[in-house]
Amino acid sequence: MKNHSTLSPPVYAFVITKPLQLMVVMAIIEQLPAEIIKELLVVDVFFDAKKITAVLDETKNKWKSAVFFQDKISAFRYCRGRKYNSVFLDSDVGFRNNIDLIALKLHSPQTILAVYEEGLGTYRNDLYRGLKKKILPALGIGVYFGGNWLTQKLYLYSPDEYKKKIGKETCELVRIETPIPELIKNNEALIDRLFEIYALKSQIISRRDVSNESCDIYLSGWNIDSKVVDSFPAIDSFRILKPHPHIKKIPERIWSQFEIVVSPSVPAEMLITVASFLFAEVRVLHHGSSVMRYVNIENVKFRCVA
Repeated sequence: MKNHSTLSPPVYAFVITKPLQLMVVMAIIEQLPAEIIKELLVVDVFFDAKKITAVLDETKNKWKSAVFFQDKISAFRYCRGRKYNSVFLDSDVGFRNNIDLIALKLHSPQTILAVYEEGLGTYRNDLYRGLKKKILPALGIGVYFGGNWLTQKLYLYSPDEYKKKIGKETCELVRIETPIPELIKNNEALIDRLFEIYALKSQIISRRDVSNESCDIYLSGWNIDSKVVDSFPAIDSFRILKPHPHIKKIPERIWSQFEIVVSPSVPAEMLITVASFLFAEVRVLHHGSSVMRYVNIENVKFRCVA
C-alpha cells in the first residue's frame, strides 16, 4: 500500500509598516486557526522598527518568526519567493500596489491576498476623485481599501460601516473580533517589551507635578506643526508630544516645550490609556488620527486641529 505524506500546514504572511498595524495583525492572529503558521514581515518605515522586529522574533508568541525589511519592495520580493498560502497587506489602493500585487500573483498564483484595517482610510470612498476614480477601477486598480481586482478578503472591525460608506463589496469582508483595548490587556507583558509601557508610566509619574490634574497630548501628523506646539497651555497641564510613527528625528527646540516626548513607536492608543489613569482629564490634539476609532474613555477628549 502506498504511503501518503502528511500535508504541510498553511503559512500566512503579514506585512506591517506601523505600530497600529501590528496591533491589528495580532488581533487577526487571535482568531485564525492555531495550526496555521504565521510570519510577520516588518518594514523599516517607522521608528524603532528593527528593535521591535527583534523582540517579536525572540518572543514568537503566536507566530513562527518576524523578519525585518529595509523597504516594502523587499518584503514583496520575499513574499514572491516564499509562495505563501495567504499574504495580509496594509493597503491595496493605487497603481504601485497594483503592480506589486500582480507580480506576487504571477509568481505565486495560489496565494490568497487579504487586506486588513488601517485606520480611518479603510472606510473612505474619497481617496481618489474625478476621472481617476472612474478610470482606475476599470483597470482593476483599487481606489478604496479592498477594491483591487486581486484582493480576495478584507479584515476590518466594522463591516457594516464599510458597506454603508463604500457602497459596494468587491471581496469577502471578515470581521476582526478582538478590540484593540482587549488585545492590549490580554498581551500586557509582550506589549511592555515592545513599547516599554511600564517605563513610560513611571516617567510620567516622576515628572508630574501635584498641580497637574490635566494632561494635553499632541499626536503629530507626518510633520510636527509648530503652531500647534506653541498653542499648548503653559501652566497647570502636563504636556506630552507623541510624534507620528514615521518621524525619526525631532527638532531640539520642540523637546523643551513638553514634559515628555514619547517614542514615535509607542501606539497612541496605549499612551492615551496610560494617561487616562493618571490624570483627571486628558485632552488629545490630532490631525485626523484614527485613534478615536479605538479609544473610548470617559475622561479623554479629542480635538482635531486640521
